[in-house]
Amino acid sequence: MRDEVRTLSKDGLERFNALGPDAISAVAERLYTIHKPVYARYGSRGREACHETLATHLEFLKPVLEFGQIHHMADYLIWLTDLLNLYTIPEKHLSTSLDWLDEFFIEHMNLEDSAVVGDALRAARTQSLKVNKLPIARPLSIESWPEAIPFEAAILIGDHGAAMSIMDQLLDDSHKLPEIERHIVQPALYGIRRKWQSNQITLVCEQMAAAIVKSVLIAAMLRSPAAPQNGQRVLLGCAEGNDHDIELRIVADTFLIEGWEVRCLGASVPTQELLDQAITWRPDLLILSVSLMPQLLSANLTITQLNERLGSERPSVMISGLAISHYGRLASIIVGADSWSTDARGAIHCANSTKSKERTYTQGEPPRPTSVSINRMLSHSSSNLPYIPA
Repeated sequence: MRDEVRTLSKDGLERFNALGPDAISAVAERLYTIHKPVYARYGSRGREACHETLATHLEFLKPVLEFGQIHHMADYLIWLTDLLNLYTIPEKHLSTSLDWLDEFFIEHMNLEDSAVVGDALRAARTQSLKVNKLPIARPLSIESWPEAIPFEAAILIGDHGAAMSIMDQLLDDSHKLPEIERHIVQPALYGIRRKWQSNQITLVCEQMAAAIVKSVLIAAMLRSPAAPQNGQRVLLGCAEGNDHDIELRIVADTFLIEGWEVRCLGASVPTQELLDQAITWRPDLLILSVSLMPQLLSANLTITQLNERLGSERPSVMISGLAISHYGRLASIIVGADSWSTDARGAIHCANSTKSKERTYTQGEPPRPTSVSINRMLSHSSSNLPYIPA
């Protein structure tokens, strides 16, 4: 299978773009009718997630139709297939959605243009089956310790004393804070988040649990000795719009304990302020946390401006957070990051192993769905659900 396919004319692209919303609505309705029990579990958010997934299909298809290069669309389909397998969802759901998109454009575009769209879809799908699979994040694979269950129960009911008692006992037993955060705190947070996503608890309960965790971690950090400073600096911040900073603070704690000089800017840092900090403080590593797909746009803008203002002297950029747990390497491709990680231990390992390596970012890469071409996708992709098939 060749790496390039036929492209649409300017008029054909305009027609394709204009038909996009109708294509999404038509195919989503067919999918919702067939898989209604799946979407119904999530209420109105289930239908929204179906629309957003189809919009993502089209956003990755668009550069293929404009430039004729299929590899980023193929990478996207590989990642999506892996994610379907992770959630034990039949892969035929993906094939069905692409087939129905093809049928829609056959019906609504002229014969020549619809053939180009169909050829592009088939070429990307064929290529995705031939190449090696991309490594993807496994957000649910963190091994939890038995104490994670009572810790989650304590923060869920607002029992700060019980949560602190569990943390103190683990520290008394000589467990290190980073491993406690990985095996106790993060599994508890994932459990709380799943309960909120499935409407088992209210947003207020989720926020109360988060506040208790922050308080417990601050107290635990005071009991955790740090290694001698290693001369490395790391700047951490949540991309603008990301108000969930607990996981970022866990990463910051781990870097502090490992001897890094750390500045953690917290939740929803305005892009310009993040840039100013990076330029004036000159860290070796910048870690951006993104929880939802729309925040990938903020991360992309940050990296783009760092490249423009600092060039080869910019810090290495890593992205982390829930969006990375769900989208893995694909998210780093979209934003142009040098690396990605799903947890604090992975972030430290990646930072140490890439100190002397060249960055993966290159300005000579073929067109991909970044900047303007992903703007529409990210502005519409606001779901914080696990993947829902489309």
